[in-house]
Amino acid sequence: MDEEYKIRKWLYEKACTDIGLTLKVLDGEQSLVRVSKRKDFFVTPFYDWPPLNTSVACDIAKDKVLTKELLSKSGIKTPEGRHFFVANKNDWVPDHNLKEDAYLYAEGLGYPIVVKPHNLSRGQGVEVCYSREQLTKALEEIQKLSHVAMVEEVIVGREGRLFCIGDEIQFMYYKESDADTQVGNLAVGGKLVGFEDKKIPEKLSNLAKVVFDSFGHDLRLFAIDFFEQESGDCILIEVNGKPFLSSICKYGYQDTALRVLVKSLEKYFKKSKI
Repeated sequence: MDEEYKIRKWLYEKACTDIGLTLKVLDGEQSLVRVSKRKDFFVTPFYDWPPLNTSVACDIAKDKVLTKELLSKSGIKTPEGRHFFVANKNDWVPDHNLKEDAYLYAEGLGYPIVVKPHNLSRGQGVEVCYSREQLTKALEEIQKLSHVAMVEEVIVGREGRLFCIGDEIQFMYYKESDADTQVGNLAVGGKLVGFEDKKIPEKLSNLAKVVFDSFGHDLRLFAIDFFEQESGDCILIEVNGKPFLSSICKYGYQDTALRVLVKSLEKYFKKSKI
């Protein structure tokens, strides 16, 4: 078992015991589990979240291009940038926003730029590029992972994450970027700093509410990654519809992680719309 799996397993076992739910492993590899309260139950792989989110909302959140479009319509600030098709998908051949167009756009935007796949998480494929040569390598790597690349401006500021259930922030923290990759994602070398689960700034609480409303209240459990600039403005980077709690557990915040998982389980079994 890897560390991620062990943390999820421990959290679920502890949460279910604490609030009287039945947890049953359904397969020999312990990758499929059933959580039940009397006759009501849900099944989840890899000790994932109870199904609070709709599948459509999760699909939108996973696609950074769609999410950016949705949030921009709600007045939320996002990085300046565009998406480009770097590979064909099935039988569809793009006739606009082609790979070669990305070079001209990057020149106009001005280096350095950030390049990333449109549908991956945990920092996969994210690169800060300082030249056309680096952009070429980044796009070639993204081609192996996805058919759409996003080219965006570099945002300067303090990077952070909000973890929300409904329109309420359960906790937040800031990230220190890795010196080599300049990426703050904790999965690729970033560090967690400034953890807070009580005193949440009002501007961040308001941001969570707007995101919740933007998804029509169908994304009920989510994380927001953002940059906080010196001016006080917050630039939203992405929304994660399937975050988990392993990172904060590794930093010693197991009690908060357990509280959040318990709350999500209780929301599901109360059939709450949040």
